[in-house]
Amino acid sequence: MIQHSTDGSRFDDLGTVVRAGTTTQSHSYEWMHEHPTPGVNYYRLKQVDLNGEFEYSPIRAVMMDGEIVNGSWILRPTVTHDLLYLIRTGRETTTTDWTILTPDSRVVMRGTVPEGSEQTPLSVATLSEGMYFLRVNNREGAWTGRLQKD
Repeated sequence: MIQHSTDGSRFDDLGTVVRAGTTTQSHSYEWMHEHPTPGVNYYRLKQVDLNGEFEYSPIRAVMMDGEIVNGSWILRPTVTHDLLYLIRTGRETTTTDWTILTPDSRVVMRGTVPEGSEQTPLSVATLSEGMYFLRVNNREGAWTGRLQKD
């Protein structure tokens, strides 16, 4: 179960991702919040076992205007016609994957931030006008920022 909060203490259920079942292999799951609240959004996972017992993941905070919150990235500018910059602010220097998604979670672009790169230019000139989400994934976790293509 994916849960959301605007204050970091009271959480509401947003959706469910079907689990892979009992396995020794690692699995990745994706889910996109289609209508996040402007400002800070808090998320956690509630993992429910077959016997009904459950546990919560650590809480993650995401600032939906592209600012940094408990992460290591800034997206600038958040409104652009052709070029934006993904800026690394944390200590992590490993290669990092990024994805641009539509509000309905359709992937429209993907790429990689090179190891050690502090500022990566991303051309969005080929995208249609509208709102998009840029997601960054690396061993620190995931970060999501919002951008507007005008």
